[in-house]
Amino acid sequence: IERSQVMNARNIVQLADFGAPVHSGNAAEIVRFLDAFEAANVSLLAPRRCSERMGWVGSDTFLYGRTSIGAPVDVVENDANRKLISGVGVGGSWVEWAKIIDTHVKHRPLVMLGIYTSVASLLLHVLDQPGFVVEWSGMTSRGKTTTLRVAASVYGIPDDKGDGMIYSWKARSVASFMYSAFVLQNFPLILDDTKRQPNHEVIASMMYDHPSGQDSNRGTADGKMRPTNRWRSILMSTGEAPITSFSRDGGGRARCLSLRGAPFGDESTENQGSTNDVRDGLLKNYGHLGQRVIEYLILNKEAWKRLRDQYDAALDALTKGATDAVSCRLYEYVATIAVAARLCHELGVPADQEEALRVMCSYIEEG
Repeated sequence: IERSQVMNARNIVQLADFGAPVHSGNAAEIVRFLDAFEAANVSLLAPRRCSERMGWVGSDTFLYGRTSIGAPVDVVENDANRKLISGVGVGGSWVEWAKIIDTHVKHRPLVMLGIYTSVASLLLHVLDQPGFVVEWSGMTSRGKTTTLRVAASVYGIPDDKGDGMIYSWKARSVASFMYSAFVLQNFPLILDDTKRQPNHEVIASMMYDHPSGQDSNRGTADGKMRPTNRWRSILMSTGEAPITSFSRDGGGRARCLSLRGAPFGDESTENQGSTNDVRDGLLKNYGHLGQRVIEYLILNKEAWKRLRDQYDAALDALTKGATDAVSCRLYEYVATIAVAARLCHELGVPADQEEALRVMCSYIEEG
């Protein structure tokens, strides 16, 4: 709890809801006791860094679920953020995860783009770039959700039920999505199946508001302003219809990389078997690539400049063929993903990164 709560007789009474032995008759006395206790023991009370959200804490530490990579930081959990935090972590082995990618994923560019985009989300902080949206749209039962499972497996449990990292578009407000983005911070916000969201204005708002990296200003009951929640991440989405179709404003196209088609091909028995094998395998093996990337970035701070130089070079090469302002904006996102792809393969991810990036660029060129 905030220190201001225990140093105010009026506020400390609220702790009675949690079983604290405080009431209006003894509140002032308890505040005086706690103040004296703090004064007597201040030299013995070691300060600890703590955070109610995950992601980068400065440039030397990253909160990976409940694990602090870098300097020690405690995660402060509550009823609102606990499920989000529980979805991030490590299970199984890197070898088994890489084997799944090598066998079922590396020859599918649209699926590999899920891995690259997922890693690109945490690189936004390193490259000092804004967030954006990447979506996979097309007919049902073609592997879109499985692609999100692959993307989620970079950091944690690749499931859309229970405590996994995949969330549904269904029956959630913009405010709840924004809070999720704040807690996830640099992890991607992964939302499956736009047709499950009955309010199309929610989808349109998220397409605009999430890349901005902050929620709207909100007031408190006593007339004050709440602190603005901020984040820097990528929104990853699937749906039968392109996410840009939910907004009448043409500006949405400049915020979204739209990937259309079937990530796992047709509904053949072979492809259905692949999606099942990927799902089952990833539920046992996940979280290792994200941990590798973060540990590399923390232990090799000199690499940050190299990654920024790679971004500049990639953007220069991509924008030579750009014909309009929207394409130039979209190529900025592609350049971020290109840096992430290169880093993935430096750290051992099997695949042809250039093919995946060519596919992504082709969608921009086709409009």
